[in-house]
Formats: sequence, C-alpha cells, structure tokens
Amino acid sequence: MRFILSSGARIDEVLHLRADKISLPEKKVELLGKGGKTRNIRVLNSAALTELDLSQPFVYLPEQKARQWKDRLERYVRQACDQLDIQRRGVHGFRGTAACKFVDLKRALGYTDAEVRRELAMWLGHNPQRTEVTYAYVPKSRTR
Repeated sequence: MRFILSSGARIDEVLHLRADKISLPEKKVELLGKGGKTRNIRVLNSAALTELDLSQPFVYLPEQKARQWKDRLERYVRQACDQLDIQRRGVHGFRGTAACKFVDLKRALGYTDAEVRRELAMWLGHNPQRTEVTYAYVPKSRTR
C-alpha cells in the first residue's frame, strides 16, 4: 500500500513492477503503464522502495497470479475502509491521495500552479496538455 501511496501507480503498474526497474539510490521506478507506455518517476517516500522484496523479477507476484492478487488487494482495501469508517474509494483512489501529496510537495518547493499541473500530469502518466483530467484527482481546495 505504501508503494501505491508513494508512487501514484495504477494497480496494473504495480502488478508489472520489475525489480530491475527500481533505482534505490535515485528513489526512482520505471512503470509500465497504459498502452505499454513507460514512465520514470521519483517516489514521494523512499521507504516505500526499501520495503520491497527485490529478490524476484516481479516485485509483487508471478504473472500467472495477477488476477488473484488484484482481487485480494481490492477486497483488503474495502475492508480497511469499512474498519476505519471512511468512504470506499478503491485502490485507484490512492492515486488521488498520492496526487494531493505530490501537489503539496511541489507547492512547498515553490513551483507555480502551471508547473505543478504539468509535473503532476507526467507523474501520473497523463497527457500534460490535458491537466483537467489530472486535476480531477485533486480536490478543488488543493488547487488554489
């Protein structure tokens, strides 16, 4: 879960995460995204990388168990939300949380709104020309 919150990765990007695509010194990962596109991103919390088991080619599981793992993760998130009495947003909802953290970090570093929008779009694997899609992940109170 910490990796998803620190990277804004989609669930399928997590499933395809390869150990040889992780750079601990640079705090970066290469994600295989939609349409087979790859993107290199820096994670927000480097501890998320040090917690990963890099001893196998695929960090999370063998390819043949992907569907089973994905279903279990989605069920785990629903149960955790119910136990914490928070709104269910699903695994994909963590991308919104990660996007908010990313925006806060960039603003604290002095980035302009336009720079934050462009950087966030690229970080999430969106088209940087279509920031309205990217900003759907960030509550309006964070965009001002």
